[in-house]
Amino acid sequence: MPRISIVTPCYNGELFLAETIESVLAQKMTDWEMVIVDDGGWDGSAGIAQGYADRDTRIRLLRQTNQGASQARNNGAAATDPAVEYLWFLDADDRLKPGAFAALAGYLDAHPEAVCAACEYDFIDEHGASVTPQAHEYARVWRYAPHGLSVRPLRDDEPDTPFSTLFSWCRIIPSAWIIRRSAFVQAGGYTSALQIGHDIDLALKCSLQGEVHFLPELVCMEYRRHSGQKTAHLDRIRDEEQKLWKIWRDGENLTPAQRALVAKAWRFKERRFTPYLMQGWTLDAFRRGDWRGGVSMALRGVKKYLMG
Repeated sequence: MPRISIVTPCYNGELFLAETIESVLAQKMTDWEMVIVDDGGWDGSAGIAQGYADRDTRIRLLRQTNQGASQARNNGAAATDPAVEYLWFLDADDRLKPGAFAALAGYLDAHPEAVCAACEYDFIDEHGASVTPQAHEYARVWRYAPHGLSVRPLRDDEPDTPFSTLFSWCRIIPSAWIIRRSAFVQAGGYTSALQIGHDIDLALKCSLQGEVHFLPELVCMEYRRHSGQKTAHLDRIRDEEQKLWKIWRDGENLTPAQRALVAKAWRFKERRFTPYLMQGWTLDAFRRGDWRGGVSMALRGVKKYLMG
């Protein structure tokens, strides 16, 4: 029986899909299954996927009308073997590094308290060449926890990433983590109403069930940046973020204890974490000689700290 079920949603992804599949085939761990979900595209993706499926019985193609990446992931997970313990949602334009399956599956085997484990990742372009990410995409240190009246960065040897940390800033992406199937099912899968923030949403839902671990020392995949992906459009990202936070602030499906946890995380985000970031942005503005911008940012940070 497979140990990992890989689900790959694909919408007109013929340019990169073969590279994604090849990165799975190159893994030393061979006991896996892969379901590629063609989400109603019109290019040659389905033909590429079927060609691999014809040559390797571990790979299957699932075709559906266009329903979006979130629902494609849910449908793909439903089509996998329910007895398989781990799920990995690998996007059709990303690539795994050698040893990815063994590293993260082995980690969850050794850490039953963790419901999922996320790795670090490199950035590549449409040609597969290494690229430097933009400032809004990447920060080496992104996990912060409450510390007195301020915050502190979590150390690399502190993998457990609290709910309030994920709520404030989450740099986990679907291709870079492995999830226990039981946690995914209990979380209700991906929220289909979200097309970009669904990865953060799932991480938060998993965090309500157990520990979410981030392993910065493990670089297990390559995240591709190209003009065709949804996350290349900042305006859409902001709109989806607002939708995400509304879902969590409304808390329709949360218990009273979970609503209290969200309220506490929101206070941390608004009154501690965001002012901390603004302090850094203020100093950056002053270093650039932008005194007016620096003062404005400082005042906004103080206001959030006092009234957030």
